[in-house]
Amino acid sequence: MRIFFRKASPTQLQFLIWGFVFLFTFLTYLPEDGFALALTFSLMNTGFYALLIYGNISFLFPRLYEKGKIIGYMLAALGLLVGVGVVRALLSVSIYNRFFAKNKETLNWMTLAYYALAGLLVFMLSFVFRIAIDYFRLKRQAEQMM
Repeated sequence: MRIFFRKASPTQLQFLIWGFVFLFTFLTYLPEDGFALALTFSLMNTGFYALLIYGNISFLFPRLYEKGKIIGYMLAALGLLVGVGVVRALLSVSIYNRFFAKNKETLNWMTLAYYALAGLLVFMLSFVFRIAIDYFRLKRQAEQMM
């Protein structure tokens, strides 16, 4: 991969962005929680962020919204947010309790609400992500035409 943005492809830029997201998350967890927990939860959270973003911009948006199925898109987006939020909350609490907890955590409505809100924010960022990807694709196409 070329580090210089002038010749980097949109796919290379996406890998670079996801690398920074992982690194930022990892370094956020590391001082308080240690290497193993930081690595585990950084990988898991980055994966769930990617699932929300690509699930929206690569699957739901082109198959439903762009074809005029707005209500279907809204319902599917809500299903994606709820499904990913519940799975992420269950997995996070389970992994934490199994491998890292001194005192077991319980899954409650506040935990679910936290993951739902975080998922909603990531979901909204997916539109910015899509605009950026489209911009770099168009820029590359324009460069190739010249």
